[in-house]
Amino acid sequence: MRKHVLVSLAATVALAFSLAASAQELTGVAIGGVQYSPDSSYTYAGMLKSFPGGRLGEGWYSKVIASWLTYRYDTNISGTDYEIRARAPGIEGGVGYGWKRDRYTLSLSGSIGLRHITVKPIVPDNEETGNVWTFNPQLQGTFALTPKIEAGTLASYAFGQKSAYAQARLAWKPSGTWFVGLQEIYLKGRNYRINQHGIVVGRPLANGYTLEISGGRSRPRDSDSTGYIAFGLSRVF
Repeated sequence: MRKHVLVSLAATVALAFSLAASAQELTGVAIGGVQYSPDSSYTYAGMLKSFPGGRLGEGWYSKVIASWLTYRYDTNISGTDYEIRARAPGIEGGVGYGWKRDRYTLSLSGSIGLRHITVKPIVPDNEETGNVWTFNPQLQGTFALTPKIEAGTLASYAFGQKSAYAQARLAWKPSGTWFVGLQEIYLKGRNYRINQHGIVVGRPLANGYTLEISGGRSRPRDSDSTGYIAFGLSRVF
C-alpha cells in the first residue's frame, strides 16, 4: 500500500509560536499556509491568542485552527487495483501555557479536534472514515545556542487517531532578520511511518508578517521517497 500523510498541524503551531514568542507586548498571531507533495496536500488557517492581560509567549493562551487534508495511494483489494483518494477537513481548539527566558522558550498545550474523513472509490479495511475526535497534547521549545544559532524541538500525540509527531530544527540567523536551517520530521500512525528531511528559510516582512518556505524529501515506510514543498505565513499583533 502506498500512502503519503502530510506534516501534522503541530509543526504549524510550533512555527507560529516560536516566531511570536520573541515579540514584545504582542498578544496574538494569525497563521496560514499550505504544504504539497505529489500524493497529498494540506492547507490551514488559525490563530493563537494570549489570555487577557498577558502577552504571547508568556502565560496562558488559546488556539483555534482549521485545516483541509487530502491524500491518495494505490492498493490492491481482492485482486483489483484501486487508487484511493481521501479528503479530511478538520478543526481543533484548545489552551496552552508558555514560558519565555533569555535563551529559551517553552510551550505546553492541549486541544480537542474533530476531523471528517471521506474515502473514494472504496474503503480499505484498515482505513478510518467518518468523524474522528482527537485529544492533542503538545510540547514545543526553542533554544538559543549562540546569538545566531537556534535549536528547536516539538513532540505531539493525537489520541483518537493514534498518531505521533516529532520535529527537530537547527537554524542559523546570519543577519538577525532572517534564518535558514535544517529540519527532521518523524510521523507515525496506525498504518504509516514517514521520515522527512529538508531545508527551511524564514524572513520577517512588513507590518508583523513572517514568511517561511521549506522543502525536502519525504520517505514513507512502504514506498519510494518523494519531494515536498511548503509555504507558511504568520502575522503577530
